[in-house]
Amino acid sequence: MKKISFVSLLLMLCTLSVLAQQPVIKFEKTTHDFGTMKEADGRVTTVFEFTNEGATPLVVSKVRASCGCTTPNWTKTPIEPGQKGNITVTYNPMGRQGGPWQKSITVTSNATTPTTRLIIKGNTISKSAQPVDAYPIKINGLGLKTNTYQFGNIKKGNIIEKSIELANTTKDPVRIELVSSAKYIETLATPELVEPGKTAMLKVRFDSKACQEWGPIREEVHLLVNGSTEASEKNRLSVIGNVIEDFSNLSTEERQQAPIAEYSTINVNLGTIKAGSKATQKVSISNKGKKALAVRRIVNNNKSNITASINKTNINNGKKADLKIEVNTKDLKPSTYRRNITVITNDPDHVNTMISIVWKVEE
Repeated sequence: MKKISFVSLLLMLCTLSVLAQQPVIKFEKTTHDFGTMKEADGRVTTVFEFTNEGATPLVVSKVRASCGCTTPNWTKTPIEPGQKGNITVTYNPMGRQGGPWQKSITVTSNATTPTTRLIIKGNTISKSAQPVDAYPIKINGLGLKTNTYQFGNIKKGNIIEKSIELANTTKDPVRIELVSSAKYIETLATPELVEPGKTAMLKVRFDSKACQEWGPIREEVHLLVNGSTEASEKNRLSVIGNVIEDFSNLSTEERQQAPIAEYSTINVNLGTIKAGSKATQKVSISNKGKKALAVRRIVNNNKSNITASINKTNINNGKKADLKIEVNTKDLKPSTYRRNITVITNDPDHVNTMISIVWKVEE
């Protein structure tokens, strides 16, 4: 019996000696509560720090999360005695069910306690549960669902109406008016007097017959409140559309008689231009069709550097016109530039023709 007791004691002492030589992992915290969070805000992250309180290097061999929505990253190099390491845990709430949740992270190491369980938890407010501001645009304390009237393509001759809903989110009644300086845009606000908590409609009527422009249109209307006459960026609404010609009902004979626009080039390369100087090139537009070719508009969104002009806008059969393109490099830094202009015609097969202009500025 004494021999057995001595052997047992010897084994226990050996075990204690081995344990004393192993690393010891000590976490500052093993649970983290993210609290209430919004799904729309995306990922959240916390860091679990630990110290090796043992006598030999600590190695964290594996960190495994209980869910694919949780991503761990950890110190993979050996942590010497007395030194610190960390495990960074990121939780992604996107697409997860709202409400309280809890996830576990299992840490495996060569420490005396080889497995440690970490916990993260929280309460997610899902996108569907979050209140949505139905009137995100604010003008003088009033809420609007949008500040842009998007008309899209408007066939020439059509009259189209669009409305934007307004809500009086103030505590007092307000009197509203919608105004426009464009002759082809009519405006109407109903009712004109809006009680607190009530809504009104801001209507815009676009008369393409009265519009002299073809192609992209951008105009402004202004919301006036309580008799104000100020028209500024603060109370501006945008009207955006594209006036087009309707060729869908052309008969075969009419299409055979239609004008045909032919361009000498649609790629203009002006080469190298000295900074501060100008360069010019002409593009010929010929009419290979039977009826007269009408150049409706030249759309140029780069007027600070490019001037585009045509010597005639009505081109008979077999005739041509010259489109003069001039580039002014004033205020341009040395570099290579590429810009576009668009020619709008009554050629049913080539209504919009884009011309590319390339040049290089050197000192």
